[in-house]
Amino acid sequence: MLFNTRPETLVGFKIERMTSDMGLNSLFWMRAWRRRGAWLLAILALWWLLGWFWVPVWVKHQLESALTEQLGRPVSVQAVEFRPWSLDLWIDGLAMAGLAAAVDTASGPTPAQATIKRIYIDGSWQSLWRLAPVLDSEAVDSPQVSVTYGADGHSDLDDVWSKLSSQPATPDQSVFRFALSNLQLSDGAVTLQDQARGRIQRLTHLQLKLPFLSSLAAHRAQSMAGGLTLDFNGHPIDFGISGIPFGADPKTVVQLKVKELDLAPYVAYLPPNLSLTVRAATLDSDLNLSFEHKSPNQMTISG
Repeated sequence: MLFNTRPETLVGFKIERMTSDMGLNSLFWMRAWRRRGAWLLAILALWWLLGWFWVPVWVKHQLESALTEQLGRPVSVQAVEFRPWSLDLWIDGLAMAGLAAAVDTASGPTPAQATIKRIYIDGSWQSLWRLAPVLDSEAVDSPQVSVTYGADGHSDLDDVWSKLSSQPATPDQSVFRFALSNLQLSDGAVTLQDQARGRIQRLTHLQLKLPFLSSLAAHRAQSMAGGLTLDFNGHPIDFGISGIPFGADPKTVVQLKVKELDLAPYVAYLPPNLSLTVRAATLDSDLNLSFEHKSPNQMTISG
């Protein structure tokens, strides 16, 4: 029997074999990439579901339980919202109960002693590879605190201060690593009710702005600057803050500006045995307080 061994027949067979192999390889890679794409979509869908539904419940529970344990007062959170694709977090209605609720848990609802209307945090994906919280923006809206001083000189926050001061010190003295940008606190207020003297002191319109603050090694030599403004019983007071708090030689400068503050309403707070009669007094200040963290620590006042 004779076989057809013409060159054109062999070439055609090889081309057909190569074409068939290329088709199989292409099909194999298409199926592999489809599987990888399916796994990626499944992971993204799981992350979206966990972030949208589970993270808010977990954050709410952790905040309430941890703060209640730390402060010794019932702490509640109204709502938490989280967007997993942008790492935006909203915490609404954070409240610490008053002293009556801490003493008598069966007394029913009591007015909150400290509240925050809303906290907004814009997280950054840099947190993953820096292994530290890196936040692009933070806003604290309307923090409100009410403190009452009784005739015995004790306040209704003494139990909280005692609880915080009794916390054991952590043996790790390393600096907590973080990076904050665009920190803002707005519309804060503190009300001090002095029952012994029958007076009420109010700090209102608290505004804090801090463009940048970081303890990361790459940022420790970078200076920071910010400001705090408030009204003390209707009189404006301005604080400026600057320095390098996490550098090799930490330094912080606080600038205090006060103009024509009437001190007459506060004469009652002078020691009763002081043989001094104050008829009128005003305060004007433009001071710079410089704190240098050395051994020993140093404070310089100028202005």
